[in-house]
Amino acid sequence: MDTSYALDLISRFEQADDEHTIVALLRQLTTQAGFDYFRLALMSPSTIQRPDVTIFNGCPQEWVDAYTQANFFAIDPVVQRGMEQSTPILWADLMVQGVCDDERLAVMTLAQQAGLRDGITFPWHGANGHVGLLSLITSTPRTRAQWLSAVPFLSWLSMHIFEAVVRVCLVGESSHDALSLRELEVCRWAAEGKQTSDIAQILGITPRTVTFHLNNVVTKLGASSKCQAISWALKQGVVRLNVELAAVANVDEQ
Repeated sequence: MDTSYALDLISRFEQADDEHTIVALLRQLTTQAGFDYFRLALMSPSTIQRPDVTIFNGCPQEWVDAYTQANFFAIDPVVQRGMEQSTPILWADLMVQGVCDDERLAVMTLAQQAGLRDGITFPWHGANGHVGLLSLITSTPRTRAQWLSAVPFLSWLSMHIFEAVVRVCLVGESSHDALSLRELEVCRWAAEGKQTSDIAQILGITPRTVTFHLNNVVTKLGASSKCQAISWALKQGVVRLNVELAAVANVDEQ
């Protein structure tokens, strides 16, 4: 795949406005890049205990059905590893003895028996708590050198794909009311473990006012408690790192 085609493909991903178009573009990418199958999973932090997962599947239907019915997603070693790292995952590395337990290794073995012999997965961790996993799969094994030679180009391409997928998948979701600057300040300090009285002293307001703002945060985020509201605010990127108060340390060669 040459650069001009990749740039055109990125442009089409950016213009995509529905999930079916995303699947069609992923299929084109798979074919042009010399792979046989693909799978892209997007996990949305709707809740911590039960996140929403959307899978764009370009795998054999028999395997898709078996994977879904057995709930292999819950024990898939590719998913587990992708939650823990941002660098590409070579499927062959997961098959090495001792890397996976027997249950997870069985998922990989069954995938091979279904024709998904080898693959590489590109994890993506979004700013708002989303996790994406783009897997490009072959029906025949490839060498480590072959996989690694494709990593730089595909890593760059995958970043644009995930941005498009998130945009399309979230377009129908109702957004929460934006938090005010004061509500954000109160939420940040509450996330640091500060009590109402501490936050009041730091911000120069009364404890009653702090409680008022925290209750607004709960209402705006649709949470059932202050603890849940703060958890959601952090997980979904509503409250971000406060770079204005960042402690910056420079490191050089000395």
